[in-house]
Amino acid sequence: VLLDEIDQLRDYEYLCNEQLASKLKALLLKKTIMGHLKKEFKEEKKIREIIHKLDQNKATEGIWGWCKGTRPAVWISLHVAEALLAARQQGYTTNFDKQRLIDYCLYQLQQHKGIDRLFTLQMLQLAGSNADLKPYIDTLEKSSTTLFENLRLQEIKQLAGLPVPIDSLLNKRRQTVFGNLYWGDEQYRFFDNTMHNTILMYRILKRAGDHSATLRKIRNYFLEKRKDGKWRNTY
Repeated sequence: VLLDEIDQLRDYEYLCNEQLASKLKALLLKKTIMGHLKKEFKEEKKIREIIHKLDQNKATEGIWGWCKGTRPAVWISLHVAEALLAARQQGYTTNFDKQRLIDYCLYQLQQHKGIDRLFTLQMLQLAGSNADLKPYIDTLEKSSTTLFENLRLQEIKQLAGLPVPIDSLLNKRRQTVFGNLYWGDEQYRFFDNTMHNTILMYRILKRAGDHSATLRKIRNYFLEKRKDGKWRNTY
């Protein structure tokens, strides 16, 4: 299933920064899968081309917008940063400057509100910033309005070593007719939807440990949602 999805994503014709980052994450995953299958991975050149393209598309601030030359967007920058750091961890050379990203995010943290502040905090965590994020976390805890924002915040808290109310989050679960578990409402909002919320909850539960039965039912939900032969979008 993963290999089929990866090939569909690789062959997707558009190349905005979100899609480039998604393609990079997918190909890095494919390389890992091929290693487990003891098969040759034949797309090294493609990975390096995408890394080069993302570097070319970087804005002067050191982050990314939809396309080259467009206004930077925090969520796209987080997605690209995750992809480039994953590539670096697999031994690829990138021009991604973590300290520049940290400096930019710390400067912007006072300006951003709501969901952009959430993504900015996650970029700081991703880049390994030593800044004290708890005051911002406390502020966001009072202002988060959607399930997506709450789950994003809980993940930030978990990564920062702060307590997360696992039981109350589990109580928000819903169940399909097949007995599979998900979080949120079926809708087409880009962020606050069942796929995003359930992915976040999966990550939180996996880090917490001791939730193997619930995680299995969530994985089955993802397979159930692929009934049309692919998942809902490149992101």
